[in-house]
This record gives sequence, C-alpha cells and structure tokens, in this order.
Amino acid sequence: MKHSTVFITGLFLALGSLFVGLQIGKAQLKQTTPAGTIQAIAPEVDDKPDSSLQTQSIALLQQQIITLQKQLADKDELIASMQSSMGLLEQQVEIAVEENQQFSERDVSAQSPFKDEPYTLSIDNIKQWTPEPFANVIASQSGDIVKAYEKHHLSERNEDWATTEEEQILAAINQHPLSGDIQIDSISCKQNTCEIRAFELAPQAWMEVSNGFRNLNENRSTSSWSYLAGSEQGTLIYMLTEYKAKDAQDSSEDGE
Repeated sequence: MKHSTVFITGLFLALGSLFVGLQIGKAQLKQTTPAGTIQAIAPEVDDKPDSSLQTQSIALLQQQIITLQKQLADKDELIASMQSSMGLLEQQVEIAVEENQQFSERDVSAQSPFKDEPYTLSIDNIKQWTPEPFANVIASQSGDIVKAYEKHHLSERNEDWATTEEEQILAAINQHPLSGDIQIDSISCKQNTCEIRAFELAPQAWMEVSNGFRNLNENRSTSSWSYLAGSEQGTLIYMLTEYKAKDAQDSSEDGE
C-alpha cells in the first residue's frame, strides 16, 4: 500500500513537470514569433504598364493630332479661297454697275470707244506691249476694249500730262491704308489714256484703293474698263481709263 502511494505521487509529479514544461515552451515560442509578424507571401505583381504599349498609344495620338491639324488647314484654305472668289465676284459686279451708270449718264454714240464690236488682237501682237499673264487677259477680249488698248499703245506719249497723271495715281494708291494689299506691276499714261496693271493680294482691296484715285476724275469726263481674274500671284487687275481730250472738254464748257 505504501509503495502504491509513492508510485501515484511520483506519477502526478511527472505529469505536473511535463505540463509546466509544455507551458514554458509555448511561452518561448510566442516570444520568438510575435503575433502579426507572420505575413502571407503573395505573388509580386508588376503594376507598371508595358512601355511599348505606351509608346504605341502616344504615336497613335500624335498621328491623329497631325491628321486633324491637316484637315483644319485644308478647311481654312478652302474657306479663304471661297472668300477670295466671293470678293472677286462682288468687285466685278460693282465695276459692271458703275460702268453701266457711266454709260447711262452720257450719250453712248458712235464716238464712244467702248462699243461692242468683234475686234480682237493676236497674242503675239499683244505681247509686244504687254507681258503675261496680262497679255492673256487682253487676248481673251474683243470689241471696244481691244480697240482702246491698241490705241493706247500706239499713241505717242505726252510727257508732261502722262507724268503728272502717273504720279497722281501712284500717290493716291500709296496713301491708301490698304496699299500694302496691292502690288503694282505698271502704271502707264500716254495722250489721254492711262493703263494700270497690278495684283490684288487681299479680297476687295482693289475696290477700296481704286476709289481713292477715282476721285481725281470727278471733274473730268472719263471712260474706264476693268478686269479682275485669279492668278498664282493673286487676283490680276487690269484697268484702262480714257479721258476726254482737254481742249474738247474746254470747248464744251465754253459752249455752255
């Protein structure tokens, strides 16, 4: 009986020692691996986008921008061309109206140099006096304007009168605010006629500028013919003005 008691007591002591050892080991394990330090190992994900894909996208956007810019430039050019054509048409209409008014105010008789007659000149004859592209303008015309043109170039030059007229016309053009939009090719006066060749660099500029030197003719009887046409250098301008001879004008005034 005594031996059984001792054996049981020893067994309890061994179990107690084992329990205490387990608790101590558990505490040490917790100290070695603290809570919160165990992290799940997740696969690394490269969140950087593919550089080649970025380059392709940028190149595509740049190409689209260039295409849009070209389309806008083409539209702007088309609009400018249409505005220039409209301006040219308006000027031709205004010139036609003005010339009709001049004819209605005066008796258009057989003496008028602007009757509609089928008179023409060959391009070779015209080129001896006038360079291209203006020569082509005259060659495409017929009737009175061609006769007036030929008369102008066959006439002798009245140096004093012609020089004065040329200087007045040129001064009137240069003094106008829009003179920079007119490129003068030639101003030539003879006995009683003046020819102007020029290029219009902006729509309707010639109509505005020419009104300035037309005021020089307010007290003189004149007949004028104008032609405007598109060209690579701008709108081509050809104008021929015939003034009534001074002695004939003075005689008519004396008769009144």
